[in-house]
Amino acid sequence: MVIDPTDVFARVREHEQKLWIPGVGETDLRIVGAQRVCREYDERLTLARHEITGDWCVFIKVGRDNLYPVIGIGPELPDNAEDLRQRLWKADAQRHGDKLLRQINEHNERIKRDSRRRALDADQATAEALEWGFRQEGVLARKVFIPRDL
Repeated sequence: MVIDPTDVFARVREHEQKLWIPGVGETDLRIVGAQRVCREYDERLTLARHEITGDWCVFIKVGRDNLYPVIGIGPELPDNAEDLRQRLWKADAQRHGDKLLRQINEHNERIKRDSRRRALDADQATAEALEWGFRQEGVLARKVFIPRDL
């Protein structure tokens, strides 16, 4: 009689799906899956958990023995491997740097345009207030221009 492992895993709740691997010990399948997603995305990536904080982080191996953190995931791994893959893709400045830079610049330009529009509206409101004040004082009503460099 051959036992299908998927039937066994279907009977065990997902958070309890752990395997004991000789030489490695007890292994959580979600961690193995997340590690596989990192390796598939880039063979230099590895997944690790900080001992003190308990946060998961994706590291990149640079050179022979140097690991540098590139993405902080938080205390819980994503439930779905596709979520982690999307996170890796969105944060990949090396492959998508031009697109990310373009999005950042477009966002900054929108902020500048909005700021200029609000400043122009404030200039107009100030000019109207000054004109009203001059009329109240009986001063000859004239157009008030506020230089842009003020």
